[in-house]
Amino acid sequence: MEQPIYRTCKQNQTALITLIDHKGSMVAFRQLAQTLADSAKKAGIDNHIYYFRNVPQRYNYPEPEKCLLYVYADRGEIKHEPLRDILTKQPNAAVLIISDAGASGGNYNMKRIEATETFLRELYTHTLKVAWLNPMPEDRWDSSSAYIIRELCDMFEATPNGLQKAMPILRGKKQPHSPIVFPELLNQL
Repeated sequence: MEQPIYRTCKQNQTALITLIDHKGSMVAFRQLAQTLADSAKKAGIDNHIYYFRNVPQRYNYPEPEKCLLYVYADRGEIKHEPLRDILTKQPNAAVLIISDAGASGGNYNMKRIEATETFLRELYTHTLKVAWLNPMPEDRWDSSSAYIIRELCDMFEATPNGLQKAMPILRGKKQPHSPIVFPELLNQL
């Protein structure tokens, strides 16, 4: 009598949240960003894609506890969701940010830098698996907001090599270098 053969089905169980800056200077990189996000889905990664403009924005409500950062579930920016809720639903997810971090503008914008720090603090309270892909060449970061933002988050060029460098962070196998990651959080890795 023949015996059944048991095989385990290998499936990528990694959850990924991809946050795409999709307006302004990032319009030129729309196809690149979408291709990266779609490639993750094709690879079997549970990828949740959201959009923002420059930095996820706060919506002001009369109740301070509702004044949260929001991202959009669609390019038309109709359906917005609190970033905190998205991160809470996927507690062990990695977060991939695709944005030029202001590098296209070639100047420093302190409001953007401060808003980005707030945004990254929110991310780091939920996960340490955060990497940033910047479609601008690294030599263009030095004269822009990206110069400072790259010190707040592991940032890589949006190239195959840059994506390879980001993978250990997204997999949780490498500690982030960010100064805004609190030491007690590093013990969770």
